[in-house]
Amino acid sequence: AMIAPYLATSPSAMQAAKGLIGRLTPAIDDAVIDMTIAALADCWEHPDAGEGVDAFFAKRPPSWAKPAADQ
Repeated sequence: AMIAPYLATSPSAMQAAKGLIGRLTPAIDDAVIDMTIAALADCWEHPDAGEGVDAFFAKRPPSWAKPAADQ
């Protein structure tokens, strides 16, 4: 259903995305671009990113993915 894509997303990545959205300003300037780049780099350094890549290549769901029925 509509919630399935969110359940398949890393909780830490979702938290980071929500935090970034809260800090965005109407104007996209160099400071906003730099902040976004730093946030993306932080996400890639999080263990969830490695788990997501490992799961992709192993053709299995990542450990943090939750089936809709479990919620």
